[in-house]
Amino acid sequence: NPLTREAYCMASFNEELSNGFYAVEDPACVVTDQNQIFVAGGNYIYHENLAECPSDDSFDEYEEESVRKDFYLYDNDHDCWAPRAPMLFPKSNFALAQVGNTIFCFGGITINQHPTEIIESYDIALNKWSYVSMMPTTLVDLSAVVHNELIYVLGGRTGVGAHNVVMRYNPKKGEWASLAGMPTPRFNFGACVVGDEIY
Repeated sequence: NPLTREAYCMASFNEELSNGFYAVEDPACVVTDQNQIFVAGGNYIYHENLAECPSDDSFDEYEEESVRKDFYLYDNDHDCWAPRAPMLFPKSNFALAQVGNTIFCFGGITINQHPTEIIESYDIALNKWSYVSMMPTTLVDLSAVVHNELIYVLGGRTGVGAHNVVMRYNPKKGEWASLAGMPTPRFNFGACVVGDEIY
């Protein structure tokens, strides 16, 4: 809370698996204009602890590491994560961006650590995912910000190297434009808009 300068603990993500056996790594998160918090995907890492392991085989169906397509909305009133319609494709290390009533999903890693250039979108009102198109290039660990209802996709990687790419996506027209690259190539970074500038 910026006003009181206090911090609070939220409900663990993901609640359905908050049993001490799983950790979720590299999900994507977006906060909408209506202050709704959505979290999607990620790697669900299984940590076996024999001393705490249940006697039944309820966890045998899960692999040690699996990419998921789960999608959750944070319920601030009840401090819990409400499941929403899952993404079309399981992935991690991707970016989310919201324009109007739609959340867009860009890039990431899917099953078997395969990079993807798929764009899919989520209709917040209808609770429904749809396939949109493909990105001009495959990007992993990228960032995405929104300015004037246009989505700017920045940086990322395709292998071990970092990119300085900056692309603008017009969701109404489905068009991409390449812009001046960042001076410093990077991935796994934060980006935000202040006024008419992206930092």
